[in-house]
Amino acid sequence: MSAGRFSRSRYAASYASAIHPIRVQPETIALASTDITPVTNSAPSGAISNPISALVTLGKRARGLRPRSVSIQLLSTETPPTGYVAGSVARVPILQENLYELLNVGDDVTYLGVEWQVIGKSPEEAT
Repeated sequence: MSAGRFSRSRYAASYASAIHPIRVQPETIALASTDITPVTNSAPSGAISNPISALVTLGKRARGLRPRSVSIQLLSTETPPTGYVAGSVARVPILQENLYELLNVGDDVTYLGVEWQVIGKSPEEAT
């Protein structure tokens, strides 16, 4: 993710129908698929039903909820956004399972106003 201010949002857990709080940057929610019918990374509807936050930066040995995410790489044909260089890689949490299931390695997405390519997927982990 890029540097900047954070906002509070909601994250739909895969393990149950729970909605958790999560802190993300505004551009995270604006990520959109361009290979399939435009689908954005919007927050799930409904109220938060589990007070445990999904933590994007949760370490591998820490306990908690690590949200599902995709790793994306800036396409070489794009001018890098401010703070990025050609070929930059970012990891972006995916707030709803339906978008995570639709995205595949090799798909293109729009992030920070430019095209990126999905290079990896990480499932949700509750530890």
